[in-house]
Amino acid sequence: MKQRLFYFVLFTSLLGFGGCNSSGESSGGINTGDFVVTSPYAEVAAKMDKFVEVSVTVNGVPGNFILDTGADSFLVSPEFAVEAGLDDSGTVNIVTIAGISETEVRRIEHFQFGSIEGYDIDAAVVDLAGFDGAIGKPLLEHALVSIDFVNEVISLGDPSISRLSTMGSNFQLLSANNLELPEIAINSQILRDVRLDTGNAGGVILSDPEVGQELLADAELSVATTVTATNGSLDGTAMIADTLSIGSAKLEDQFVVVVDLPDQNSDVAAKSNTSLLGNLVLKQFVVGIDMSRGELLLVHVRSLSYGLSNGGLRGVSLFQEVVG
Repeated sequence: MKQRLFYFVLFTSLLGFGGCNSSGESSGGINTGDFVVTSPYAEVAAKMDKFVEVSVTVNGVPGNFILDTGADSFLVSPEFAVEAGLDDSGTVNIVTIAGISETEVRRIEHFQFGSIEGYDIDAAVVDLAGFDGAIGKPLLEHALVSIDFVNEVISLGDPSISRLSTMGSNFQLLSANNLELPEIAINSQILRDVRLDTGNAGGVILSDPEVGQELLADAELSVATTVTATNGSLDGTAMIADTLSIGSAKLEDQFVVVVDLPDQNSDVAAKSNTSLLGNLVLKQFVVGIDMSRGELLLVHVRSLSYGLSNGGLRGVSLFQEVVG
């Protein structure tokens, strides 16, 4: 016997913290830190709603951080930087799809997240809308990380002694250097260089204007929306894609936002050429990350379908089959 369960959630805005690029021009540079994995395997509880929220300690001070695979550096809020007593470490330019801006950098002397400890990590100071900070790619480069959105558990491993498993029939191991998938398909339109971005609470943020306009021309309904980054916002148009294919996984009725890109210099243009795959898509999978080998493991565990209303609200429906 099969049961079909569903729920319906409404929300009115999209928020993304991903895309802090600390590799650009900076004052004094930025230090990505040193990390030690203290256990071969550990599990950490997380809250997974719009974002992947985890508990950490920074210089011994507890903090509520998000795990942000789209952030090239660690991030901290101005308030938490003061609370944790973080020392000034210069300035850095951050580059997102919204543009380029300069911000302060603070030094984290000691960081702990589950079985992972970090030392001397520079973090860009940005407004994080109520969160204390964000864990960026520097940590992911030194650990195996598995995100189970259904059970709200993050597994941490040591890449020097383990690697991602491919034992299940619905497991697909994909090449993803720098967490960028070479391509996905939206309504049979090929979209290249798509970055996994758990700092994006939406679905697919599409920055390819040619593909975007072709998709919007065929959409039954589209709604104006705003995409917010760490240093600004962009106007965009939301639509529902009939199909989204990622490797062998084929998803139906997926949420896509085509962004209106501003006039760009070369740094911003390079960042904007990368479209983003956010949590409305990712929460349909268990996601395994091994940046040291350039591998991404996706296990399709449930299907979600999305819809738009004329009033601009985005509806989210979850359908999960339970065999009993």
